[in-house]
Parts: sequence; C-alpha cells; structure tokens
Amino acid sequence: MSISMPRRRASLERSVISIERLPAVLKRFRLSRGLSQFHAARAAGIHLGSLCQIESQIEGTRISPLSKLLAALGYRLSELQAALDQPPLHRTWEADEPQSRDSRRRFPQAGEHLFPLDLLGPALAQIRIPTGLTQVYVGRACGLSRGQLCSYETGSGIPRVVTLCRILETLGSNLADFEGVIGQLRTTLPPLRRKSLL
Repeated sequence: MSISMPRRRASLERSVISIERLPAVLKRFRLSRGLSQFHAARAAGIHLGSLCQIESQIEGTRISPLSKLLAALGYRLSELQAALDQPPLHRTWEADEPQSRDSRRRFPQAGEHLFPLDLLGPALAQIRIPTGLTQVYVGRACGLSRGQLCSYETGSGIPRVVTLCRILETLGSNLADFEGVIGQLRTTLPPLRRKSLL
C-alpha cells in the first residue's frame, strides 16, 4: 500500500490540532458527571496532581491515569474520539449542566483501567501491519526512532497520550478504531501478565 508523506503530514497536523483539545474535553467529561477534581481523582484512583496535569496540558500526559480517569467517568475511547472530532464550542465547560450517570453503564472500582495496558502494544502492531507501513516509516512520521516504536509494539514501553494519537493518525486510524482492536484482542489473546505503569 503506497502512502504519500505529504498526505500523512497533513493528517498528522489535524491530529495535533484535535489532540490539543484533550484537556478541555476531559474537563467537560468530569463536569458532566458533577464531580470536582478531588472526587474524580479519588474515583479514578489517581493523584490529584495527575488529574490537574491532564486537564491543563496534553504534553507529558501518560496513558495509565487517562485510562483510569475515563473508566471512572464511564466514557469509552470512541466517545473521546468523537468529542475530539467535534468543533470546539465557544462557551465555557463550567456552563455545562451536570448529568447523572447512565444506569446502563458499569462503573469500575477506583484505579481500574479502561483497557488492559498489556494489549496496547499488540493493538498498535495489529493496526500497523495491514497498512504495509514499516516501523521506520511510522517512527519518522511521528518523530520517533524505530526502537521506540518497537518498544511500544512489544509492550516494553508505553507511549504518552499525544504520541499514541500521532501514531494512530499516521496509520490512518484513531482512538475509536484502537478501542475496537483492543476489544478483539481481549477475546483472541490469552491473558498476559498485567503491568502496573503508573
């Protein structure tokens, strides 16, 4: 499959614009549940400082606390992707009316992840391989070395949130697709040793 670098670069630029809205979207998710930062952090089993960082800046945000926060708030990756794809609203999130939790959803115990972190690597590899793109190509498009991308796919390393989104965009994918692959791997891969990457 032949993919031109200019087209990929344009896709990557759109990804950066979209992912920069992540802090505001996550704050909106929290407020929609009527939770303060303190109570949301406690429900997710993460430090209050981690939540403050997630809601203030995207660079440096780690997968583990984001996964726990989304699980605690009852949001899926596909819903996060849909919110990121929407044009930004010209009003403050504080104006949102708190909504009650959906009774049909299962809300986890504090500290539970949205998805098993040891499936992140296999999911990235499963998305990349059918595209025919090499680790070297994807790494260069995302500003990574082949070794870094390889470590993510093998599970020896966990990318930051912004890095994960850039990789997915380079592969012509997004968080919603990633969630679907994770779901498939849950049923096809044997249980692996879970990593606690906080």
